[in-house]
Amino acid sequence: MKKLPVGLTDFETIVKDDYYFFDNSEYIRNIEEYGPFILLVRPPQMGKSVFLQMMMTYYDKLRKDRFEELFGNLRIGRHPTELASGFVVFGLDFSKIKVDRVEGENLENGLEDSLRRMVERCLLFESGDYFSQSERELILSMDYAKDAIELMVSVVHHKGDIIYLFLDDYDILTTSILASQGRDVGTVGDTADNGIADDEVGGRDGADGDMTNGSDGEAGDGAGVGGINTADVDIVNRFCTDLFKSFKDSFDQIFMTGVLPITYNYL
Repeated sequence: MKKLPVGLTDFETIVKDDYYFFDNSEYIRNIEEYGPFILLVRPPQMGKSVFLQMMMTYYDKLRKDRFEELFGNLRIGRHPTELASGFVVFGLDFSKIKVDRVEGENLENGLEDSLRRMVERCLLFESGDYFSQSERELILSMDYAKDAIELMVSVVHHKGDIIYLFLDDYDILTTSILASQGRDVGTVGDTADNGIADDEVGGRDGADGDMTNGSDGEAGDGAGVGGINTADVDIVNRFCTDLFKSFKDSFDQIFMTGVLPITYNYL
């Protein structure tokens, strides 16, 4: 009897250790028809991360020699697409960022540190065999994570390869702040409609009425909508904007997963 992969998101482990796996691999073919930028939004615990891990493995040119082993028994493996094993894969998992540890005055520094750790993991493990020792050392010597990403992209393109960026839980930062700082958000609808927050609803001085991406409005004197610190939300949104708008054109394909499309306009 096959084991159930409870709590597992690693596709290779699920396949190699013969866990039960619902074969939804044929959707990869459908996704390729939608274009180079895909956002998959689903509720938590709906298999997004496993599906993303499967796609990363499917497109990774560094695992081409194991393609038959990992996909031979799946639908997409029996009839692969032309893009199979055709990319250098970059994976960033935003669920690894613990917002409760980096919020407040240290939020911006915490986001930078967390992004740097994700870049290091991608460089040393997921794409480690692709880069030479000197290339890895040069990339890791960069002062900022964005500079490291820019250099990684430049190295890959200089070698004539193309990049597929996978971003898991792209909205985890905003949703975590909403969950941890504001439980009662019953009045947010009125705020989003016209962008005006009264003193009862609250909002930081000069802030947008909508806590994410609504129309501009006058803010009240409170800490934020439903107790949410809108300053933290603004920091997260600027972080996402600076990161992905800076490098969106550098990646040949992008696949993102999330729970809610509340920060989509910032990407």
